[in-house]
Amino acid sequence: MKHYNIKKNVDRLYWRFSNGKFTPNQNDVEALDNIVDFTNDCLSQELDQNKPYQKLYIHLLAIYFNHYKNIHTAQGKVHEVLGLHIDYQYQKFAEDFNREELSQFLESIGVDVEKHPLAKAEEQDVKELEAVKNNKGKWLKYLDGKWDYKKIKQSLNTQLVSAYNQFKNED
Repeated sequence: MKHYNIKKNVDRLYWRFSNGKFTPNQNDVEALDNIVDFTNDCLSQELDQNKPYQKLYIHLLAIYFNHYKNIHTAQGKVHEVLGLHIDYQYQKFAEDFNREELSQFLESIGVDVEKHPLAKAEEQDVKELEAVKNNKGKWLKYLDGKWDYKKIKQSLNTQLVSAYNQFKNED
């Protein structure tokens, strides 16, 4: 492994820059190259230690690229996701998850959630309304959210840690 004496290199360049005008010499160039190499090695090591992140970033980038057909837009969309506050991500997932649970419940009692209410025949509306009334206790539980935010967040954290540990060393 290459040895980097970063402090020595930075001190040298600082001293050279603070002494007025100077013409860079070979030692200055080597000091700067050494700092750049060290920085690149640190970044590479950090990426190597976060393979699951790399995989998800590339996967999400590919999804956005296939959708927008523009790499700059795709990168921007990935960065938007990464810029979202983590609590927002948990809350959004909890809302989406509970909404899907409600939809599945409604479908299980005979309500067509895919069809717009104005596109349904009156007979179908009456039938679905009766099904909802007959399942009022269950329906209200789903309406408030079958799963609470705390349980969903705890479950997601468990899944995240498990997946990270499973895939952190895989290429």
